[in-house]
Amino acid sequence: MVRSRLALVGLIAILLIVGGISVWWLWPSQPDRQTELPAPAPTEEPAVTTAEPIPGTDQPAEPPATTAEPAPDADQPTEPPATTAEPAPDADQPTEPPTTTAEPAPDTDQSTEPPTTTAGLTPGTGEATEPPPTAFEPPPETDQAVAPPKALNCPDDGDAAPGCALAEHVLRTLETPGAAPPKVTLNRPGGIYLDREFLVVETELPAGAGGYLYLDVLTDAGDVYHLLPEPLRQDNELPAGGEIRVGVEQAERRDGVRHWQIGEPFGKGYLLALVSEKPLYEELRPVEESIADYREVLLKALADEGTGRKSVEITQIEFRPRG
Repeated sequence: MVRSRLALVGLIAILLIVGGISVWWLWPSQPDRQTELPAPAPTEEPAVTTAEPIPGTDQPAEPPATTAEPAPDADQPTEPPATTAEPAPDADQPTEPPTTTAEPAPDTDQSTEPPTTTAGLTPGTGEATEPPPTAFEPPPETDQAVAPPKALNCPDDGDAAPGCALAEHVLRTLETPGAAPPKVTLNRPGGIYLDREFLVVETELPAGAGGYLYLDVLTDAGDVYHLLPEPLRQDNELPAGGEIRVGVEQAERRDGVRHWQIGEPFGKGYLLALVSEKPLYEELRPVEESIADYREVLLKALADEGTGRKSVEITQIEFRPRG
């Protein structure tokens, strides 16, 4: 009994000694392990320049508010520049498209078919301000004068085509047999003139009779152009078979010589080549006047038997725009 107790006491003593040695052995190593871990410093604020947590801690310190959202400030600007909001539409879709593609120019929009109720000539001397292009070639026709029509087929309403109405009246008045009419030759045998071209008329009286030649252009715009006689060429008396040339081509223009250039308004015209034994008027008519002013004067002169025999050649002409 005594021996069992002594053995138990000895075992306990041995265990205490082993435990004490173990404690002694392990005690110095614990501080060393703790020194490897930096002590947390909750009161110390992290550097402003970094947002990363302190290494070795389970919960990183909260970064300052100024560095809380650096990335969103760089990636998503709160107020994008107004100039970059819609760059593509400004470049691809101009606010004012060129007028040449949106709507044709008034000049090119005109129909190539000329109006039939207006025509115009521009009298002048010297060089013209806008010579016609040299590319135009007259149609390949003979130089024979255009035969006067037996009827001009004017509209029933004379006011709609006053030039045609007056020309037809003259034709009916002088349709009775009389002196042979003069021969008329145009520099455009077809009688068609384009804008800015020049009108030239060559007239030859019959071999059996001379007289006074009157060259007038009547237009349906209501104007009369007196080509002969006129202030620069007052002598209009020709002998039997006599010839005369009125107007000049582009290359022949010079001071003191009248030229007749085609211009607006365009349309049909009527060239009257009227020959009378005696002068129809005592005074010169203006180079240009209205048909309303000239009509009564002309009809009165044609009805006057004192002016002798008369004959007329009426040639239809037409003035057209280019293009």
